[in-house]
Amino acid sequence: MGDIGWGCSCVSNPNSGAKQVPGGPKKKNLLIDSDSPALAWWDAEANDKFLLNTVTVLAHRICDWACPQCGHHFKAKVRDMAERPTCPPCKDERLAAWRAEYERLKTTPISEIPELLMAWDDDANPWTEVVAGSSLRKFKCQNGHHPRVRPYSYYTSGCPSCRGAVTLAADKPMLSDALPEIAGQWHPTLNGKWTPAKVGPDSKRLVWWLASCCGHECQEEVHQRNKRPRYLCPSCNTILDSLARSDPGMAAEWSPANPATAWQVRPTGATDFMPAWNCSVNPEHQWEASLASRYAGSDCPECRQAGKSKVELDYFEAARKTFGSAKSGPKLRHKAFALRKHWTADIVVESNDATVAIEYDGAYWHAPEAKKLVDEAKSRDLLAAGYVVVRLREDNLPCLGIDDANYLELQVYSVAPRPEETLAEVMQWLATVSRSGMKTTTEGL
Repeated sequence: MGDIGWGCSCVSNPNSGAKQVPGGPKKKNLLIDSDSPALAWWDAEANDKFLLNTVTVLAHRICDWACPQCGHHFKAKVRDMAERPTCPPCKDERLAAWRAEYERLKTTPISEIPELLMAWDDDANPWTEVVAGSSLRKFKCQNGHHPRVRPYSYYTSGCPSCRGAVTLAADKPMLSDALPEIAGQWHPTLNGKWTPAKVGPDSKRLVWWLASCCGHECQEEVHQRNKRPRYLCPSCNTILDSLARSDPGMAAEWSPANPATAWQVRPTGATDFMPAWNCSVNPEHQWEASLASRYAGSDCPECRQAGKSKVELDYFEAARKTFGSAKSGPKLRHKAFALRKHWTADIVVESNDATVAIEYDGAYWHAPEAKKLVDEAKSRDLLAAGYVVVRLREDNLPCLGIDDANYLELQVYSVAPRPEETLAEVMQWLATVSRSGMKTTTEGL
């Protein structure tokens, strides 16, 4: 029934990260796997060894604990300790200290507390009014707020308006941080003083939007922008998280003959037609392939024949001789990849505990602007995942403009390839690059 009402979820719901695997086992929230501070209180000698590996953070089981400050041993529920670990003797000691301090403040006038005296804005005499036990009084904080609270509350907690603003900013991120793509459609002139940095993603404020795909202007409440089907522009039925925005390199090869534009489909969405593609390298090449197939890495079948070119194989053999071992064409997967779920690297080698991805960019295949966008996005994904990236750019290919300590571009020439000399230069660079900023990864190999 859900498909009838809203269409397939892979088309209408981009929040795929929140989906669970159907039929998958529900993972228990074990105490040992959590980051709860109660783990530091766990009494390993008094509790059974098997218990720590099986008890969950919501368990009502009573276990033994030891205070890391005073060393007191006591029993308490796991649920209570996981939420807020507390030692009974330390709690009683703090309570006694608070009571003594409160009794002292009941006889201390406002004038003896500098921060209270500076913020005092009441008609009552601060030399006769005491800190604790007084009724509501007026204060003025440094930010211009005028709260009317008890002096003891202002002394211990400060201005309630300032405190609430900090809490609101911490608990509720603004639209600019939570949904940057939607924030990018904010109309720059028609919303007055309101900006994406001042409005939350759940706001019901009616504001103006400017579609980047066509320039149409429309009004819509903020919270409606992230609801199905998440239109970018309702006039032309373009959507957020579209192929055109998510993967411009692939979108550049989207054929105009398709019944939908690249702004109306998502990179991993399903379509009721087989998409047609125009090769950006040779416009005469046209073929059909699903979005899932393109997203998995397939390219023009006429340009990209099976296997590797002779020059790439020569560089692969040179990498094996230089580094001792190398992998040709492995698929790399990593959770840090932002554009695609996996990439295929030309050559992967290991050097000084670092995983190095070497890409050979031929002038014919990588010259179009669409391929340049893909090369740049691929390099940034690999760098984010912790790989050291080396690109061998052929002939007159322009620089990708990536500034990173773990990134190197070298110019090579198709008419005079020097695989062994080039790989030796790469190895020399790897030996001199700073190890402090070099990340290592083996995930996905």
